[in-house]
This record gives sequence, C-alpha cells and structure tokens, in this order.
Amino acid sequence: MNIGLENGLNGIINLINMKAYYFDGPNGEKVREEPIPADLVAICNEKKMELIGCLAECDPKMEEYFLEENLDVPINELKESIRKSTIAL
Repeated sequence: MNIGLENGLNGIINLINMKAYYFDGPNGEKVREEPIPADLVAICNEKKMELIGCLAECDPKMEEYFLEENLDVPINELKESIRKSTIAL
C-alpha cells in the first residue's frame, strides 16, 4: 500500500509485517522502516483483512483467521499461504 500518491509518494506499507518503509536520499537509496502512521492504521487493517479473506478461499488456516476477524496471523503462515496460492494460480 502506498503512503501518498504520484509525485507526493512518501513510502509504502508492507501489509504482511505491518511496517511502513520510506525511501530517503536523492534516489531513494536509504530505506527507513517505521511504524505505520496513526492515520493509516485503520485502512491497513481493512486491507490486511481483505488479503486474509482472499487467501481464505484456498487455505483452511487462513479461513479460520478470517472468520475470527483475527489479524494476528504469524508472518510465516501468511507467506506460506501466499506462496501456495500463487503457485496454484
């Protein structure tokens, strides 16, 4: 997910580990990791739940998290589910 738009792009948010990344320097060569800005936490939670919902269609583990509306999915399980879904097309 982007922080800002087009020429005002300030960074990105990784929904898997729920961290914000900013690219500083003239060419963005300095990567800075920070917590998600407070004004974006709610929308990031919604987007992560959407991701879990999509994975739940093919993965019973993710279906449990989705039905419980639990965002605390272990990162390794989330990555594994994404990989399996990607390979299965």
